[in-house]
Amino acid sequence: MSWLATSELPDDFPPFTTFRRRFGFVPNLFRAQAILPRLIEAEAGISEAALSDDGALDRRRKEMILLAVTADGGSTYCVTSHAKLLEELGAAGGQVDAILADHRDAGLSPADVQLIDFARKLARHPTRMGTPDFDALRGHGLDEGAILEAIVTTGLARFLCTISLGLAVGTDFPPRAIPAGRPEPPAERHPANGRPYVTSPAATTESIPAWTFFRERFGFVPRMFQAQGLRPRILEAQARAIDRILLDEEVLSRLRKERILLVVSAANLNTYCVSVHVEMLRNLGEPLELSDAIAADHRNAGLAPEDVALLDFAVEAHGNPAGIGPGRVEALRKHGFSDPQILEALVMTGLTEFLNTVQMGLGVEPEFPATRVFEETLNPPPDETRQTGREAVHPDLPDGAPGDEWLVARVLEGETSAFEAIVRRHQTRLYRILLAVTGSAEDAEDALQNALLKGYRHLANFRGEARFSTWMTRIALNEGYEVVRTRRPHDTLFNDVVDDEGEPSAGPYEPWAEDPETSCSKSEMKAMVERAIMELSPIYRVALVMRDIEQMSTTEAAQALGIPVPALKSRLLRARLQLRDVLAPHFLRQGKEAPRV
Repeated sequence: MSWLATSELPDDFPPFTTFRRRFGFVPNLFRAQAILPRLIEAEAGISEAALSDDGALDRRRKEMILLAVTADGGSTYCVTSHAKLLEELGAAGGQVDAILADHRDAGLSPADVQLIDFARKLARHPTRMGTPDFDALRGHGLDEGAILEAIVTTGLARFLCTISLGLAVGTDFPPRAIPAGRPEPPAERHPANGRPYVTSPAATTESIPAWTFFRERFGFVPRMFQAQGLRPRILEAQARAIDRILLDEEVLSRLRKERILLVVSAANLNTYCVSVHVEMLRNLGEPLELSDAIAADHRNAGLAPEDVALLDFAVEAHGNPAGIGPGRVEALRKHGFSDPQILEALVMTGLTEFLNTVQMGLGVEPEFPATRVFEETLNPPPDETRQTGREAVHPDLPDGAPGDEWLVARVLEGETSAFEAIVRRHQTRLYRILLAVTGSAEDAEDALQNALLKGYRHLANFRGEARFSTWMTRIALNEGYEVVRTRRPHDTLFNDVVDDEGEPSAGPYEPWAEDPETSCSKSEMKAMVERAIMELSPIYRVALVMRDIEQMSTTEAAQALGIPVPALKSRLLRARLQLRDVLAPHFLRQGKEAPRV
């Protein structure tokens, strides 16, 4: 079963031949992706390299890692497959069941118990990994090569979990149940000193062909691939997968796939991968500010609806792949995405899970300045919240998001790091409003910093009489007004002509043509609208940005501005008409002069 269209590939398709030789059958997981054979080739290459027997870890240990990690991930498909493969490698059925129930009570050696503990923690709590986790493996006789293989195998498990759950494929054998009440993976936070965690011997680009590939395609060799020099074969498989999945633009564009990498890496709190792919997007022509906004909250980054839907799908495939279902797939189809595009988005998400896991296991530091640092900063009691994604998630709130008031309470109780979550949530919205107030990016940035600092210092003064977002917006507006008064004393926000109703007059308005999209492309139109907004009178610009761009409610926007709701509506109407006036000359029908109204 799969939510997507199916196809058939010939029996002599090379990956299928390899599967039959190694496993004795072709897994349904790969048959279900036959509409895009190159994806199967990429996944088969990583699987073959990761599970090969020519490394430090034998196949049995790797299959135990796959079994335990995919059980944590909830993939019955993967658990069934790897339980079967473990039994074929000589493990008794009873021992496989014991590993599934609790590997610490399955009669394994202390080294194997430690290895599975390591893999489960890396898969579920990668931000809590630290030097002691690696020293524990070394204490059981596992060398650098073995540790690297364990990291890659864990990444492979996350890759396969994402795809199998997202596609909802049927098992190849009678399904193996995942026991209820399995003990949680280790979650102790360890210090991250001593990075990178795995030592790779010095090597030249010529000695490792994959490094040549990265240098030619990206202009540099990312440190996460430099750190895997111990296993050139695994590196070659990753390079081929990146070439076939990320760089091939036959189905989804490179830009869209880089954005998937960006949002999923942010959801994984992976500062390294976010910084790398912000740089990749910059090289593709995307402004740094837009990439940063996508990483912070793609829904409020000003993307087209279809791009928001695609990234929503990727985030869902990351956090709850089993919940994708036909509804989510159909929603993407309605936005114009084909089944091959949807499949590639799912596999791109799986590849991101793999790369994020490997990087966090290696512990390499970013080679580019990070636009934002993602950290697991909130540690409330488990009965109050559950950790998923960038911030603590509260189960009693819409979408599981923590309420502002809840975060404020944490700050006031001494958990000052909770204010970082408040900043991440509101800084993009406040910056846009301040840009509307000041008309200057530099002034907006200064006012934002002042507003955040003042908000932090006066947090105890927040009484909950209005929403926290309204309270914070009011502080930001005051800071914006102060910047304008101080730096441009003759450039007042209220220098417009006042009309008969006591509101500044926006003047006469131009109509525009019925079909402006015939005059310019979407990207040109977006840039034109952004410029037009900045040409509005400040008093109208602020109202328009707060209400139409930031989607604040009428009441909240009026409260933040300190004006009655009717006054806000009046400003908003004039703002929209003034925007129409600014844009109308661009869309007049050729050869006709539109009448003024």
